[in-house]
Amino acid sequence: MFEIFRKNFGPLDEKKLIFYRYFLRSFGVEKFFGLKNLEKIDHRWMHKKFYILIFVLSLHIRLMIELQSIIVCQHFISMHFIMFIDVESTGQHLTRNEMPCFAACLVDEETMRLVDEFIVYIKPQDSKDFQWEQRTLDEFWDKPENKQVKADMLKNVEASGIEPKEAMKKFVDWVNHIPMEIRKNTTIWTDTAGYDVAWMNRYLSEAGYSSVNYLLVDDYQSTRDSNSFYRGIANILPGNGDKSIEAAFKKLGIDYANFEKHVPFPHDHNPLNDVKNASFKLGFVLKVLKSKQ
Repeated sequence: MFEIFRKNFGPLDEKKLIFYRYFLRSFGVEKFFGLKNLEKIDHRWMHKKFYILIFVLSLHIRLMIELQSIIVCQHFISMHFIMFIDVESTGQHLTRNEMPCFAACLVDEETMRLVDEFIVYIKPQDSKDFQWEQRTLDEFWDKPENKQVKADMLKNVEASGIEPKEAMKKFVDWVNHIPMEIRKNTTIWTDTAGYDVAWMNRYLSEAGYSSVNYLLVDDYQSTRDSNSFYRGIANILPGNGDKSIEAAFKKLGIDYANFEKHVPFPHDHNPLNDVKNASFKLGFVLKVLKSKQ
């Protein structure tokens, strides 16, 4: 490193003085070395001692990085995270229908801050076109409010869709990129675990990966169902409708309609928007419940 500076910084001139000032200021060296005013110190001394300053400064930066790493790791260990997953499918049959896309996001449970996000579009497996179930088309995709969502999804599949195995590898790589300190403190949620997890497990299995339950750490972890969670809060028994989240908010004394206006992410059946929306609401409910303990 010193040789590089020797070759590039020969005799002292005004440009080098400007560089020295900027360099030292940018790293807070004025305060670190007790230099109250860089404009008034002997810059020829600075030029002669610049290599020493660089060496000391590099040690200082390295120490700060190490200390920050320790602080960050301890911070992660004391925090909890939500990983929310949402899938879109062409029908309800795992073996006949397909999953054109899915998304996931990682959210800090305490602050509801979005930490990371993931979405992938997947090509049809066995033909040029997806195999659509008529009932799913009639009850969901062909409804007026969902037709544009379906069109946008298919457009994205055509533009950036990848093979199923490649898509799952991309997802697993994304998960593995998350530091282990975070993964150990993360819980996987979906709004309907029995449905979303089944699709994820099928595609993960066909790509040679373990199920969602072993996604974060090499140990079994159950997935959570937010709809069932909300039903539990509101004491809703099976067969009594599916307004679980509204009922849960009412039970907690919160006006859901008013709250929803302030959620920063739409619920529009774009899976990435949906996971952000769902995790924000879930994080809020969890905070309210903790405050009541």
